[in-house]
Amino acid sequence: MLSLDANSATRIIADDSTNSLVVSGTPETIKFIESTVEAIDRIPPRGNESGTRVEGAVYVLRLPVAKFSELSGDALAAAAESPQSFESALAKLGDFRPVSMVDQCVDLSRNATMNNGSSVPFLTGTQVTKTGQVNSQIQYQDVGCKISMEGMGAWVDKRASVQIKIETSGIQSSDIDVGNGIKAEIFTKFSMNYCGEVSSGKPVVVLGAAPAGVGSDVMLACAARLVISARN
Repeated sequence: MLSLDANSATRIIADDSTNSLVVSGTPETIKFIESTVEAIDRIPPRGNESGTRVEGAVYVLRLPVAKFSELSGDALAAAAESPQSFESALAKLGDFRPVSMVDQCVDLSRNATMNNGSSVPFLTGTQVTKTGQVNSQIQYQDVGCKISMEGMGAWVDKRASVQIKIETSGIQSSDIDVGNGIKAEIFTKFSMNYCGEVSSGKPVVVLGAAPAGVGSDVMLACAARLVISARN
Protein backbone atom coordinates (compact mmCIF):
# COMPACT_ATOMS: atom_id res chain seq x y z
CA MET A 1 0.00 0.00 0.00
CA LEU A 2 1.23 3.45 -0.94
CA SER A 3 0.13 6.66 0.80
CA LEU A 4 0.71 9.97 -0.94
CA ASP A 5 1.75 11.52 2.39
CA ALA A 6 1.34 10.87 6.08
CA ASN A 7 -1.83 12.97 6.43
CA SER A 8 -3.44 12.19 3.08
CA ALA A 9 -6.76 10.36 2.92
CA THR A 10 -5.84 8.99 -0.49
CA ARG A 11 -4.70 5.37 -0.63
CA ILE A 12 -3.37 3.37 -3.59
CA ILE A 13 -3.18 -0.42 -3.41
CA ALA A 14 -1.55 -2.50 -6.18
CA ASP A 15 -3.52 -5.68 -6.96
CA ASP A 16 -1.03 -8.02 -8.66
CA SER A 17 -3.69 -10.65 -9.39
CA THR A 18 -5.57 -8.30 -11.72
CA ASN A 19 -2.66 -6.03 -12.70
CA SER A 20 -4.60 -3.01 -11.46
CA LEU A 21 -4.59 -0.25 -8.86
CA VAL A 22 -7.27 0.18 -6.19
CA VAL A 23 -7.58 3.89 -5.32
CA SER A 24 -9.57 5.59 -2.58
CA GLY A 25 -9.78 9.35 -2.15
CA THR A 26 -11.66 12.41 -3.31
CA PRO A 27 -13.22 12.43 -6.80
CA GLU A 28 -10.71 15.06 -7.89
CA THR A 29 -7.77 12.97 -6.70
CA ILE A 30 -9.11 9.78 -8.29
CA LYS A 31 -9.62 11.61 -11.62
CA PHE A 32 -6.05 12.95 -11.47
CA ILE A 33 -4.62 9.50 -10.75
CA GLU A 34 -6.70 7.95 -13.54
CA SER A 35 -5.44 10.45 -16.13
CA THR A 36 -1.86 9.98 -14.94
CA VAL A 37 -2.07 6.19 -15.26
CA GLU A 38 -3.62 6.48 -18.73
CA ALA A 39 -0.75 8.72 -19.82
CA ILE A 40 2.01 6.35 -18.69
CA ASP A 41 0.38 2.94 -19.08
CA ARG A 42 0.84 2.55 -22.83
CA ILE A 43 1.26 -0.83 -24.53
CA PRO A 44 4.14 -0.55 -27.04
CA PRO A 45 4.05 -2.35 -30.38
CA ARG A 46 5.16 -5.95 -30.10
CA GLY A 47 8.71 -6.88 -30.97
CA ASN A 48 12.14 -5.35 -30.81
CA GLU A 49 11.84 -1.86 -29.32
CA SER A 50 15.10 -0.73 -30.93
CA GLY A 51 14.30 -2.15 -34.37
CA THR A 52 12.00 -1.19 -37.20
CA ARG A 53 8.30 -0.47 -36.86
CA VAL A 54 5.87 -1.83 -39.46
CA GLU A 55 2.34 -0.40 -39.59
CA GLY A 56 -0.43 -0.78 -42.12
CA ALA A 57 -3.11 -3.00 -43.58
CA VAL A 58 -3.73 -5.54 -46.33
CA TYR A 59 -7.00 -5.33 -48.28
CA VAL A 60 -8.91 -7.52 -50.72
CA LEU A 61 -10.64 -5.52 -53.45
CA ARG A 62 -13.53 -6.74 -55.59
CA LEU A 63 -13.96 -4.74 -58.79
CA PRO A 64 -15.69 -5.08 -62.18
CA VAL A 65 -13.53 -6.25 -65.07
CA ALA A 66 -14.28 -2.93 -66.78
CA LYS A 67 -12.50 -1.17 -63.91
CA PHE A 68 -9.41 -3.38 -64.04
CA SER A 69 -7.53 -1.02 -66.36
CA GLU A 70 -7.81 1.65 -63.65
CA LEU A 71 -6.05 -0.54 -61.10
CA SER A 72 -2.60 1.02 -60.79
CA GLY A 73 0.07 0.65 -58.15
CA ASP A 74 1.35 4.15 -58.94
CA ALA A 75 -2.13 5.67 -58.56
CA LEU A 76 -2.69 3.89 -55.23
CA ALA A 77 0.76 4.93 -54.03
CA ALA A 78 -0.10 8.56 -54.82
CA ALA A 79 -3.19 8.21 -52.62
CA ALA A 80 -1.42 6.41 -49.76
CA GLU A 81 -0.54 9.45 -47.65
CA SER A 82 -3.01 8.31 -45.00
CA PRO A 83 -5.12 5.19 -44.42
CA GLN A 84 -8.25 7.24 -45.10
CA SER A 85 -7.05 8.55 -48.47
CA PHE A 86 -5.89 5.06 -49.47
CA GLU A 87 -9.26 3.52 -48.63
CA SER A 88 -11.02 6.30 -50.55
CA ALA A 89 -8.96 5.38 -53.62
CA LEU A 90 -9.90 1.71 -53.20
CA ALA A 91 -13.59 2.61 -52.84
CA LYS A 92 -13.51 4.32 -56.24
CA LEU A 93 -12.46 1.01 -57.81
CA GLY A 94 -14.88 -1.34 -56.08
CA ASP A 95 -15.78 -3.02 -52.81
CA PHE A 96 -12.94 -3.67 -50.39
CA ARG A 97 -12.33 -5.08 -46.95
CA PRO A 98 -9.25 -5.33 -44.75
CA VAL A 99 -7.92 -8.87 -44.24
CA SER A 100 -5.04 -8.00 -41.93
CA MET A 101 -3.90 -5.08 -39.78
CA VAL A 102 -0.30 -4.85 -38.59
CA ASP A 103 1.55 -2.74 -36.01
CA GLN A 104 4.70 -4.50 -34.94
CA CYS A 105 8.40 -3.92 -34.36
CA VAL A 106 10.82 -6.20 -36.20
CA ASP A 107 14.54 -6.72 -36.60
CA LEU A 108 15.42 -6.25 -40.28
CA SER A 109 18.82 -7.91 -39.80
CA ARG A 110 16.96 -11.22 -39.96
CA ASN A 111 13.78 -12.48 -41.57
CA ALA A 112 10.67 -11.25 -39.72
CA THR A 113 7.27 -12.87 -40.12
CA MET A 114 3.89 -11.42 -39.13
CA ASN A 115 0.89 -13.80 -39.21
CA ASN A 116 -2.84 -13.21 -38.89
CA GLY A 117 -5.32 -15.97 -39.68
CA SER A 118 -8.06 -18.41 -38.72
CA SER A 119 -9.94 -21.50 -39.93
CA VAL A 120 -13.33 -20.95 -41.59
CA PRO A 121 -16.01 -23.17 -43.22
CA PHE A 122 -15.82 -23.47 -47.01
CA LEU A 123 -18.63 -24.67 -49.33
CA THR A 124 -17.04 -27.24 -51.67
CA GLY A 125 -20.18 -28.50 -53.42
CA THR A 126 -23.85 -29.39 -53.22
CA GLN A 127 -25.94 -32.49 -53.84
CA VAL A 128 -29.66 -32.62 -54.58
CA THR A 129 -31.59 -35.71 -53.51
CA LYS A 130 -34.48 -37.24 -55.44
CA THR A 131 -36.85 -35.50 -53.05
CA GLY A 132 -35.29 -32.12 -53.89
CA GLN A 133 -33.37 -31.69 -50.65
CA VAL A 134 -30.12 -29.77 -51.08
CA ASN A 135 -27.14 -31.05 -49.11
CA SER A 136 -24.09 -28.81 -48.86
CA GLN A 137 -20.57 -30.17 -48.61
CA ILE A 138 -18.47 -28.16 -46.16
CA GLN A 139 -14.81 -28.28 -45.27
CA TYR A 140 -12.68 -25.98 -43.15
CA GLN A 141 -9.91 -23.94 -44.74
CA ASP A 142 -7.12 -21.93 -43.17
CA VAL A 143 -7.30 -18.31 -44.30
CA GLY A 144 -5.40 -15.18 -43.40
CA CYS A 145 -2.32 -13.15 -44.18
CA LYS A 146 1.40 -13.68 -43.78
CA ILE A 147 3.90 -10.84 -44.20
CA SER A 148 7.59 -11.69 -44.44
CA MET A 149 10.21 -8.96 -44.38
CA GLU A 150 13.98 -8.83 -44.43
CA GLY A 151 16.42 -5.95 -44.71
CA MET A 152 19.34 -5.86 -47.11
CA GLY A 153 21.45 -3.53 -45.01
CA ALA A 154 21.16 -1.04 -42.17
CA TRP A 155 19.16 2.20 -42.15
CA VAL A 156 21.23 4.99 -43.70
CA ASP A 157 19.85 8.55 -43.67
CA LYS A 158 16.39 7.16 -42.90
CA ARG A 159 16.51 4.85 -45.92
CA ALA A 160 16.82 1.09 -46.14
CA SER A 161 16.54 -1.67 -48.73
CA VAL A 162 14.00 -4.37 -47.91
CA GLN A 163 12.44 -7.48 -49.34
CA ILE A 164 8.73 -7.90 -48.60
CA LYS A 165 6.56 -10.92 -49.38
CA ILE A 166 2.83 -10.87 -48.65
CA GLU A 167 0.74 -14.04 -48.89
CA THR A 168 -3.02 -13.94 -48.37
CA SER A 169 -5.69 -16.61 -48.65
CA GLY A 170 -9.42 -16.27 -48.25
CA ILE A 171 -12.89 -17.36 -49.28
CA GLN A 172 -14.85 -15.08 -51.57
CA SER A 173 -18.36 -15.17 -52.98
CA SER A 174 -18.68 -15.43 -56.75
CA ASP A 175 -21.34 -15.12 -59.44
CA ILE A 176 -20.91 -18.77 -60.49
CA ASP A 177 -24.23 -20.66 -60.13
CA VAL A 178 -23.79 -24.26 -58.96
CA GLY A 179 -27.50 -25.03 -59.15
CA ASN A 180 -30.74 -24.15 -57.42
CA GLY A 181 -29.70 -20.51 -57.20
CA ILE A 182 -26.70 -21.31 -55.02
CA LYS A 183 -23.62 -19.23 -55.79
CA ALA A 184 -20.27 -20.93 -55.45
CA GLU A 185 -17.66 -19.71 -53.02
CA ILE A 186 -14.09 -19.70 -54.26
CA PHE A 187 -10.83 -20.04 -52.41
CA THR A 188 -8.36 -17.34 -53.45
CA LYS A 189 -4.66 -16.91 -52.81
CA PHE A 190 -2.41 -13.95 -53.50
CA SER A 191 1.37 -13.78 -53.37
CA MET A 192 2.90 -10.31 -53.74
CA ASN A 193 6.49 -9.18 -53.58
CA TYR A 194 8.34 -5.91 -53.13
CA CYS A 195 12.08 -5.51 -53.33
CA GLY A 196 13.62 -2.08 -53.14
CA GLU A 197 14.35 1.00 -51.08
CA VAL A 198 11.98 2.43 -48.51
CA SER A 199 12.05 5.77 -46.72
CA SER A 200 11.33 5.84 -42.99
CA GLY A 201 7.73 6.84 -42.37
CA LYS A 202 6.74 6.91 -46.07
CA PRO A 203 4.01 4.46 -47.20
CA VAL A 204 4.83 1.55 -49.50
CA VAL A 205 2.09 0.03 -51.68
CA VAL A 206 2.21 -3.61 -52.84
CA LEU A 207 -0.41 -4.78 -55.36
CA GLY A 208 -1.57 -8.08 -56.86
CA ALA A 209 -4.63 -9.22 -58.86
CA ALA A 210 -6.30 -12.44 -60.04
CA PRO A 211 -9.65 -13.36 -61.66
CA ALA A 212 -12.39 -14.25 -59.18
CA GLY A 213 -13.39 -17.37 -61.15
CA VAL A 214 -13.90 -18.87 -64.58
CA GLY A 215 -16.52 -16.98 -66.51
CA SER A 216 -16.73 -14.25 -63.90
CA ASP A 217 -16.97 -10.58 -64.81
CA VAL A 218 -15.47 -9.67 -61.45
CA MET A 219 -11.79 -9.31 -60.62
CA LEU A 220 -10.17 -9.69 -57.23
CA ALA A 221 -7.16 -7.64 -56.24
CA CYS A 222 -5.03 -7.49 -53.13
CA ALA A 223 -3.48 -4.21 -52.03
CA ALA A 224 -1.23 -3.52 -49.07
CA ARG A 225 -0.29 -0.18 -47.57
CA LEU A 226 2.67 -0.45 -45.21
CA VAL A 227 4.62 2.23 -43.36
CA ILE A 228 8.12 1.13 -42.36
CA SER A 229 9.90 3.37 -39.86
CA ALA A 230 13.34 3.40 -38.25
CA ARG A 231 13.05 3.50 -34.44
CA ASN A 232 16.63 4.53 -33.64
